Amino acid sequence: MIDPRPSDVRITVVNDTPEFLELMDEILGREAGFDVSPLHGEQVTIDEIAGTRPDLLLIDLRLGGGNPTGWDIVLMARVDERLREVPVIVCSADVQQLRQREEEMSAMADVPSCRSRSISTSSRSSWRVCSGGRPVCRA
Repeated sequence: MIDPRPSDVRITVVNDTPEFLELMDEILGREAGFDVSPLHGEQVTIDEIAGTRPDLLLIDLRLGGGNPTGWDIVLMARVDERLREVPVIVCSADVQQLRQREEEMSAMADVPSCRSRSISTSSRSSWRVCSGGRPVCRA
């Protein structure tokens, strides 16, 4: 199998922090060359996400107290026929929430987590997921 070029890989980033969206667009888009679709997550819908036709979803676990939460989006993506096969990376600065969801994330083989302090691994992890490998996001 021929690995895709970064520009052929669409990554949708769902987060409620504009600075984080801008950072991911910079790291994954401009620096690494991926096609990045940043979506402000407080009121994003599953249809909006599916409309970006992602090859990878990068989702904040907690989204500013709005509905749906990042975890809700992960669960909705798993039952939506347009997104169920799309790999997901869950990112959050909320280590406690990540620990609480760890067992559920482990049950979904393609839902690893990244703490925000390991953000420098985002580009590498994204490429590994899109090339068929499981990302390793360790702080």
